[in-house]
Amino acid sequence: MRLKNFLHPLVAFSIGKYIFELNPYWLLTVSLMAAMPSSRTCALYAQRYGLNVQMANTLIVLSTFISFAVINVILYLSGDVALLMQGSCG
Repeated sequence: MRLKNFLHPLVAFSIGKYIFELNPYWLLTVSLMAAMPSSRTCALYAQRYGLNVQMANTLIVLSTFISFAVINVILYLSGDVALLMQGSCG
């Protein structure tokens, strides 16, 4: 199981809300960025350093599928995104 896909957005949300007291627009942005899948560079590093490239590729694919679900849950829980975007970019 990819804990990064679940814990990273939760930690980012918590830090943004309770430590930095971000407004809803930036809090949603931080949470969505934290929910992004693992990058392709993981497999490139695995190849360069002689590690298991197949496992790295598999984890990237799994991370992408899990991120799709997590991002949709974040957007659903954030409510009406259009209301968050009105006048809160400044």
